[in-house]
Amino acid sequence: MKNKLHLLFTFVLIFSVTIISFVGCPDNGGGGTPGTPDVYIAGYTTNNFGIAVPSYWINGTRTDLSVLDSTRPGLAESIYVNGLFVFVAGSTTNSSGDAVPCYWVNGTRTDLTDVIDPDESGTAYSISISGALIYVAGYTYESGGIIWVPCYWVNGVRTDLSRLSTASGSARNIYIDSSGYVHVVGQSNMGTPDVWVPIYWYRDKLSKLQVLDASRNGDVWGLFVSGTDVYIAGVTSNNFGVAVPSYWENSVLMPLYDVSDNTKNGLAFSIFVNGTDIYVAGHTTNSSNVAVPSYWLNGVRTDLDVLDINKNGSAESIVVSGTDIYITGYTVNSDDVAVPCYWLNGTRTDLSVLDPAFLGIARSIVVVE
Repeated sequence: MKNKLHLLFTFVLIFSVTIISFVGCPDNGGGGTPGTPDVYIAGYTTNNFGIAVPSYWINGTRTDLSVLDSTRPGLAESIYVNGLFVFVAGSTTNSSGDAVPCYWVNGTRTDLTDVIDPDESGTAYSISISGALIYVAGYTYESGGIIWVPCYWVNGVRTDLSRLSTASGSARNIYIDSSGYVHVVGQSNMGTPDVWVPIYWYRDKLSKLQVLDASRNGDVWGLFVSGTDVYIAGVTSNNFGVAVPSYWENSVLMPLYDVSDNTKNGLAFSIFVNGTDIYVAGHTTNSSNVAVPSYWLNGVRTDLDVLDINKNGSAESIVVSGTDIYITGYTVNSDDVAVPCYWLNGTRTDLSVLDPAFLGIARSIVVVE
């Protein structure tokens, strides 16, 4: 099935997928002022031909990443910093129009060719490093291009994850703990009925997460592991069909009911835990049907500054460094163009783009002391 990345690119403004956010490792060589953290952000921006270009920013300076075919789109979804190395995961599209999962290390691309069918698409949503091992999570299509298979790659070798049925599933986020065990979150479709279920895999074993209404869809994106505690961010729909932004603490559901309008949908994309404080980023829809970028601290919502209060926006990834809260995402301007940005303690900084007439999204953030 061709042009799947084009479909994903169109879909992403409606239901974004956030991948990974954390405080990075020290001594990164990012070039920031001594004593000032370096801010790394992954995402994409669109050129004047309307083609999405995968990119990352270091302290606001953008680097565009290599792709298979410059006439076709690519996406950067996740960023990880380890010493002098910057790892980015995402996708690039080949000349046949198939999305190819890949990652970049300091700008050098490695395509993940261990897929079920090289003539079908796949994508990489999350990247994590443990020692000399590079872990990337995402999905690849079965032959025929209909079924997504959730999976992760370790140094390029693919492991497929279990599903609830023969229907599709996707791995959104990956974390490797100090014991070397793999934590993955994502979703799996029941098949019959056609319901998406939020999933947590630990050591490749599948667990269904608690939901508000088992007959309605749910999904998860954010993952944070602290010792033996596992925190997951996502969404579950109530019995009225309203998507409720939520997080799970050790698989116990914690709906975030502090929303702009409890008759409207909201989404939680990213989670960060600092001591006893739980931070969740996403968006909530107000009574005017405008998606407002927001974050919750221990369940209390704060709405973020935007370019135009009548246009959509979203908070995609959140980290906390000391007393500072960093959030990345996008806000739509009065020309209906999504502008990639980040907020530091609520103050917004817009990021550079290839062409201001075309959209960009900032997906994932790392802050390195």
